[in-house]
Amino acid sequence: MSFIEDALSRYFEGKRRITAQASNRASQAGIECSRRLLWHRTKWEKAALPDEGLQRRFELGKILEPVLVRALEDSGLVVEQRQRDLSWPALQATGHLDGIVLEPETEKRRILEAKSVSVYVFQKVRKCVTAAELYRLGGYLGGYVSQGALYCLLMSLEEALLVFLDKASFQTHTITVSINDPFVLELAEAALKRWEKVNKAIKAGEDLPPEPGPYCEKCPFLSSCLPDQTFGQVNLLDDEELAGMISRRIELAPNVSEFEKLDDVLKERFDAAGETLVGDFLVRVKSHKKKRLRVPDEEREKYLTETTEYRRSYARVDKGLTAKVE
Repeated sequence: MSFIEDALSRYFEGKRRITAQASNRASQAGIECSRRLLWHRTKWEKAALPDEGLQRRFELGKILEPVLVRALEDSGLVVEQRQRDLSWPALQATGHLDGIVLEPETEKRRILEAKSVSVYVFQKVRKCVTAAELYRLGGYLGGYVSQGALYCLLMSLEEALLVFLDKASFQTHTITVSINDPFVLELAEAALKRWEKVNKAIKAGEDLPPEPGPYCEKCPFLSSCLPDQTFGQVNLLDDEELAGMISRRIELAPNVSEFEKLDDVLKERFDAAGETLVGDFLVRVKSHKKKRLRVPDEEREKYLTETTEYRRSYARVDKGLTAKVE
């Protein structure tokens, strides 16, 4: 590592922080766990810091998203209320608007939300046409639909445009979120109910119970919340050497050479679909079908073959986590 990379690493490391949060944030509207929303406001100091890689992506997004909005303006489109802070005291909620864009011919006003994503994510997003399709991708991508829906509701506008930007190519793909869509309206109403629940808990000085779900794994409060987790059919494997290899694999992700060697060994050991607890680690192997073309282009359709591949993920299971193994 040269002094350049060393300096940047220190810079991004210094950017990793958790800040106090006094309001319900529109950017968190897609979070389905009410307890997490509450803790973001009342126990924010218990949240895990984002790792350095995630922090770098955050910082790049802060740079690229305003550039995209500026490019839209330079193209001749009118973008109003750029980077406007929003507040709804009755809901104890705040937001930050990228802008409101006017359609050239009709001058219809729409919420504008710029979202920079990786090449891999962009390939998934560009296959989506409707807000419902984007929502079904889950995670933070689904949360963007809830965010756009709330901005529509709270700004009394009918539509929000989610403009996704491929960080590698500056290609874009736009998905419309319409509050006239019953599916979108339902998401907005669900988010508002969660805010109301959080506001009541804060007023009463009470906590909310954990709401275990698939989203727990990536929750920054996981090690403090300790929800009961159901892993389904999990294999138990008492192998300290294998656990050490998994731990080292996670640590060495930036070191491609050693990472790939360990990854090859682990792939040989975990060569079937299922879940395995190894020491403090949960290994998930998922199979998926893929069709490969092994013939000349002109005869591909006649020779499609189906194969099975396995996708593995490795995550540390926090000590003290109560697990229900079925």
